[in-house]
Amino acid sequence: VVAERCVKILLADEKEAALRDQRDKRGGTAGKDLRSAVAALLAFLGLRPPRVRVVFSAAVGVAFVHEGRLLFCPEQQLSRPLLVKVLHVAHAQLGDGSPAVSEGFGCLVQALFEAEPDGGSGGGSLSLAAVEKAVARAAEVRKENAAFLRAAEGAGGGSSGGGRRGAGSKHS
Repeated sequence: VVAERCVKILLADEKEAALRDQRDKRGGTAGKDLRSAVAALLAFLGLRPPRVRVVFSAAVGVAFVHEGRLLFCPEQQLSRPLLVKVLHVAHAQLGDGSPAVSEGFGCLVQALFEAEPDGGSGGGSLSLAAVEKAVARAAEVRKENAAFLRAAEGAGGGSSGGGRRGAGSKHS
């Protein structure tokens, strides 16, 4: 009951802010950059509207999902820690166990750390360009992973972890 009331308040706040166009006045390009970054990351995971709707609010302290399709995201400065937390919530609660979402999640997290090893300006904020660079790197990581798996299968690696241990195995 409390969660439902909070969601209603947050959705009403979002409508009011959109009508007054407060986000752009209050956050300059920071709010736009955060929205663009989250949209790019979710698109990489295949989580696009209408499957997922993202609601940004300064009143939200922790990203969460409501009713399996509304992703509430803190309206904060664009940063790697924030993006990793949002990605985790999206993966865990919107991915529905999809291998594509799980693979995309891993690729994006790796790419976010590779693209900006220090996390952005001294570990703080990230630029939208850095996020776009990370998404491009995630696509490369996805291809590298696929090539690795094809090579492993070609070399007799066979299955990817689902095999049974034989009678002679010390773990059986």
